Amino acid sequence: MAEKKPAKKPLIERAVARVKTLFVIADDRYVQWRRGEHVELCKALLKEIEGLPGGKALLKSAARSKVKISVVRPRQIKNSAGRFSRAKGKPNVYIANTGDRSRMATTLWHELRHVQQHIDRGDIRTGGVSRLFDTRRQHVISLMIEADAFTAQAMVALTQKEKGNPEYFNAFMSRDTNAVVAIKRFLQENPFEKAIDKKEFARALFTDIMLDGLDGYSGKYMEAYYKIFKEKKTLEDFRKAIGKKKVPPEFHVSTALTDMYGQDYAAGTSVKALSTAFMRAQQPDVRGTLGLVEKTVQNVNSMTPGEYAKARREIMKRTKSLKKAFTAGNARSAEARRAAGQAAFFRRRLVEIQVFDGRADDRRRAVRRREVSFYLLPALQAYRKITHFLDGQDKHMTVRNGDVAACV
Repeated sequence: MAEKKPAKKPLIERAVARVKTLFVIADDRYVQWRRGEHVELCKALLKEIEGLPGGKALLKSAARSKVKISVVRPRQIKNSAGRFSRAKGKPNVYIANTGDRSRMATTLWHELRHVQQHIDRGDIRTGGVSRLFDTRRQHVISLMIEADAFTAQAMVALTQKEKGNPEYFNAFMSRDTNAVVAIKRFLQENPFEKAIDKKEFARALFTDIMLDGLDGYSGKYMEAYYKIFKEKKTLEDFRKAIGKKKVPPEFHVSTALTDMYGQDYAAGTSVKALSTAFMRAQQPDVRGTLGLVEKTVQNVNSMTPGEYAKARREIMKRTKSLKKAFTAGNARSAEARRAAGQAAFFRRRLVEIQVFDGRADDRRRAVRRREVSFYLLPALQAYRKITHFLDGQDKHMTVRNGDVAACV
């Protein structure tokens, strides 16, 4: 029996599709005419990255995972500077053709950092992974992934500037994203050229970006939660959607990522400990909303349609409000703003503090078992504990198996 031919699309629909195709072709040719051919720019960028310290290792790691690197017209990636995609299990890095090779090079460095992160996580070729599972931790880990990539991008630009190549730094600082604004503010208070320990500097910068530079990403994640619940109107629809998603694997961080922060430090902490601390540093309404999403996912098989409808309405209301607040730059409550100010205080002080053995006397004889990391402690709690400690009270801090032990 002969197969039926697929029905033709309506004339108007075909005409619209043709116009869109012509626009894409015209836009692509115009961008290449004005800013250079994509293929030639891509080759130049790869050569430029190879010449930067650590660049060859990043490219080799990406090549082993068969990551395709392309320069594309900005509209193809929604006018973002760059994008790392794992759609359909195929890892791709896209860099927007802006014509500014220095800016494109730092963006490629940022995206290659994402490649290494997902290699370490074991999901470089996996799609369909969802932040809905273990929502609170995965939300914070997603922010940590971005903060780490921005830190790496800033560090390579600052290092090249110190070596007499300021074009990378100038191109990176020309952007006005939340993260770049936070980096500019951090550099005003902590000049890179005055930093004695560059690895300590990288840890401090990472912390500052986490605390103050990712409102845009937070808003985007809240919007994603909102859309999921908006689309899944019934309990059955939500159950089907959850069933198709995969639980994100655990992070097993390699030296390729931790070297920037110091191997001794990295050996004494964990992604789990960091995500726990940063979760506590989130403002209460964010923690509450993420907790509600997580609870809904966990109880999806035991909920009634009425319970799901009630949870869905509340989640949509909260996530929409938070998305709006983050986008407007007003997300921080007064408490969170005070915490951020206190965090800046103790970041400057902790560089001089050692871990004591719990019998701190007036002479403060240090048992240098391990450096205390400022970003293992939530801002408010850390501030109180550290100021008490500096005042000579009998307090001590220890780090055991990557987790923060309470001050006693």
